[in-house]
Amino acid sequence: MTAKSSFSRKGIPEDGSEAEACCETEASLESGSKTLQQIRLQIQGMHCAGCVARVEKRLRAVPGVAEVEISLVDGHARVLWDTSQSAPEALAEAVQQCGYRAQILPDQLEALRRAFAHREIQQVAWWRRRFLLALVLLGPVLAITVGADWLAGFTWGQFSLDRLAGWLAWVLASCLQVYVGGPYVSASLQQLRRRTVTMDSLVALGSTVAYVAGTVDWWVGQLGGPAPAPGRPELSPPLSPAHPGSDSLLGHGLGMHFAEAGLILTFVTLGYWLEHRAKGRASQALRRLVELSPLEATLLREGQPEVVPLEAVRPGQTILIRPGEKIPLDAQVITGISAVDQSWLTGEPLPVPKQPGDMLLAGTINGSGTLTARVLRAAGETALAQVIELVRHAQESKPPLSRLADRVVAWFVPAVLVLAVGVFAAWAAAGHWTMALRATVAVLVAACPCALGLATPMAVVMATGRAAQQGILIKDAAVLETVGRVDTVVLDKTGTLTEGKPRVVALQPAPGVSEEELLIIACSAARLSTHPLAQALAAEVQQRHLPLPATWQTPEMSELPGQGIRAVVAGQQVLVGNRRLLAEAGIRLPEESELLLPPHEDAQGGIVGFRPEGPPREGPSLAFPSHGPGVPAPSGAVPEAACQDSDIEASSDTAAWAGVSMLWVAADGRFLGRIALADPLSQTSYEAIRQLQALGLEVHLLSGDRREVAQAVANRLGIAHVTAEVLPEQKQALIEQLRQSGRVVMMVGDGINDAPALAVADLGIAIGAGADVALETAQVVLVRKDLRDVVRLIQLGRQTVRIIRQNLAWAFGYNAALLPLAAGVLVPWGGPHVPPAAAAAAMAASDIC
Repeated sequence: MTAKSSFSRKGIPEDGSEAEACCETEASLESGSKTLQQIRLQIQGMHCAGCVARVEKRLRAVPGVAEVEISLVDGHARVLWDTSQSAPEALAEAVQQCGYRAQILPDQLEALRRAFAHREIQQVAWWRRRFLLALVLLGPVLAITVGADWLAGFTWGQFSLDRLAGWLAWVLASCLQVYVGGPYVSASLQQLRRRTVTMDSLVALGSTVAYVAGTVDWWVGQLGGPAPAPGRPELSPPLSPAHPGSDSLLGHGLGMHFAEAGLILTFVTLGYWLEHRAKGRASQALRRLVELSPLEATLLREGQPEVVPLEAVRPGQTILIRPGEKIPLDAQVITGISAVDQSWLTGEPLPVPKQPGDMLLAGTINGSGTLTARVLRAAGETALAQVIELVRHAQESKPPLSRLADRVVAWFVPAVLVLAVGVFAAWAAAGHWTMALRATVAVLVAACPCALGLATPMAVVMATGRAAQQGILIKDAAVLETVGRVDTVVLDKTGTLTEGKPRVVALQPAPGVSEEELLIIACSAARLSTHPLAQALAAEVQQRHLPLPATWQTPEMSELPGQGIRAVVAGQQVLVGNRRLLAEAGIRLPEESELLLPPHEDAQGGIVGFRPEGPPREGPSLAFPSHGPGVPAPSGAVPEAACQDSDIEASSDTAAWAGVSMLWVAADGRFLGRIALADPLSQTSYEAIRQLQALGLEVHLLSGDRREVAQAVANRLGIAHVTAEVLPEQKQALIEQLRQSGRVVMMVGDGINDAPALAVADLGIAIGAGADVALETAQVVLVRKDLRDVVRLIQLGRQTVRIIRQNLAWAFGYNAALLPLAAGVLVPWGGPHVPPAAAAAAMAASDIC
């Protein structure tokens, strides 16, 4: 499956409906004869998980749709579909069939900017205006309702003030019902035409029934018909001695029910306003990432600067970056020297020096220098865009904990409607018509599927956003649940427990080979590799100012996982790797002898370079048979006579005990020598291991390096379980063995060797600086090379699962407790009844708690 470049389409014409869907085309994938296209939609107007379920069901019904993910919190949806079976317009039409309109946007960052602006302006502000309008209209209605008895004794000409006040209250309540309740009624009618019911249907039905019943009863009273006396109207017959029939929240009769209808709409609208505000806060982390990217870039055309939209810049073009500006796109410095703040990506507080040839990342901030740079990636393909994509995908996905809530919400609203009909029939059959009406309205407005629908996604969005701010990129929300169950952590050694930046500490060329030749041949063979040892060779060549011949700089290279590299350099077949690689190639190797290697300090100041048992050894550090002409011997080397040609083989044992890795080099079947490299322990490894063990986790060290090297590192860190000298498939087998024994395994690594193990672990974590294949295989990417981020992830996962469970318990508990009280099941025995206005207030509170 190969990724292709993104494309854009013009938006579908607007149809004037209240909700909006913004679609964004991101990438296409080819699989066999199918072309799968990924499109993002931003759907506005969804209030509960039932809305999500219906839109998702409608999208899945479109021919060719393979995958749909929708987030209730921010309205984002991701659709993967076969372009040969349907066009994007079919997806937009499916959204429109659910009551929304669709517009396709060309760029993901632009789509997100418009989505956030839409939320601020058209959602939060819209609900705030509706709530304030409801409050202004409801205030006089409540005042008139409460003061009705007091006004009854006053007249104005031939009119009594209570009658005039009643007219005013009815007019205001009618305005409130039209302007505040109208959108609920309109949305519910649209859904009814499509044979669906949602939370809007419950609110519209409950408030409308209360308003119509109260209005009819009030008009009957105004036209001279019998009306219940104010105060405590008697239900006929009384429910019980303890409940003579007081059925109004405000102590008035059925004629003032339109006041309670206003209360219902006001409380529900307040709940929606606060809910959208909470959704906005939950997505603040993603929004801050989007805002890192500037809207424009300064493009150099024939040497003249021109400010253009970011989407107009193409790879290969040259941009100008002035001091203090945000770097708009991933680029490579052409001219200029500056220092760049990369803290958003790496967490490094100090600016990073940049000079010609260095890489610039979008969203980072230029320092005091002026730079010109060649654009490497378009706006939708930058490192920042990829981070945003990871966060969005995680927020749109659903952890397994949400499945129960999704199943309940699917039938929740229809079940509430059936319950309301049953409640009305039961009270009416008993002759309590007023109670039948009030209990039915209370049931309709008390039911809250929103609390169930938001219980999981709100927690997921908050957790993934918070993790992204800490440099922890979670690819799927299921990670948050899995990490809470992890009991075993398996750590790779190189690049995970160590700095991943080994340095050359010794060169031992074979007779007739100089150090420069050995180093240049090994570096040329490995120059295309991302392995830390290959980078160490390149760093040593650069430090010694050794030129690589032009014909040697593009070798034909293949990596042999767990063994090394095979390459063609200047027509020679070169092998660089462990001893096994050369031995299996039939290359004659020297016999064993003793080699002393120099002690070196790790990042904590501790000495690494001695056997794990016994005192440190004294004496010279190094014994080499020869050094190249004009090249000084390594520090501490002993005279050449101290070591014979046959000493090379045995030195690997001592080197392994010393925590040093050896690279064996051969060309055209001839052994050229060995290179010793040492990798210091990471500054954070000690603290991270202690914290993992304090959390009750079993820690394993897994390495392809020699057993003695791995054991030396494990002893320093206090790791009891060590497995060394394993190939990638053996790493995979060990992970599978641990899982079969009942362990929930987290694997942390960064290289190609770790990819199979990352794939089979319950949870795979890749260090951000590692090889691309490891990043693609892992479920979590750590941007920083800080092993303490693993601890932070585990703590965050456990906390998030706890919050989700609490939210679900609250949502289920609320509905299970309040619906029976709203139905009045305890009233015949003297128990409480929740009136409609109080039920609406409880529903609004449950929405945001």
